[in-house]
Amino acid sequence: MFWKNKHNDAEIFSYDANDRRSSFRVRPPATEPIRVAFRGKSVLVHDIGAGGLSFCDKDFNVGDAQSVTISLPGEEITIRITVEIIDIDRHGVCHCRFTALSHDAINALHRYMLKVQKHLLQQKKSTARQMSRSEVIADHAGDDPVAELEEQVEETMGLSVPITFSLD
Repeated sequence: MFWKNKHNDAEIFSYDANDRRSSFRVRPPATEPIRVAFRGKSVLVHDIGAGGLSFCDKDFNVGDAQSVTISLPGEEITIRITVEIIDIDRHGVCHCRFTALSHDAINALHRYMLKVQKHLLQQKKSTARQMSRSEVIADHAGDDPVAELEEQVEETMGLSVPITFSLD
């Protein structure tokens, strides 16, 4: 369902051919962060997918592993997953993989990822609509609807409309 393909089908999702991940990952929205306790320290999840997650290094080591409990926003269940650090990059980010995933955990992760992706698509569409509307408004900013009506009246009826008038 969320396994990577070798094509870059859309700009919304990126794919790095050098990436060792076997599945897409999504960033939890800032409004709904995911935190886990790993080795007695609370860490904020940077991204999460069906195969693993990443978080900031807090003096962890490659190979550290622990069973963690994850509450995914919008999911009714709490999932218990074993997380193993497989790499710590030069930016201090721990890249982890999940081991021994249950079917319920995989399904919950897929539902969560789909929800986040749908939300991102809706945001992008909304932004595009707003930009499109602002361009239309900018295109017509110099237009004077009253002047246009005056010209139409003059052309069709041969009447001239006085420039100044008031409605009392």
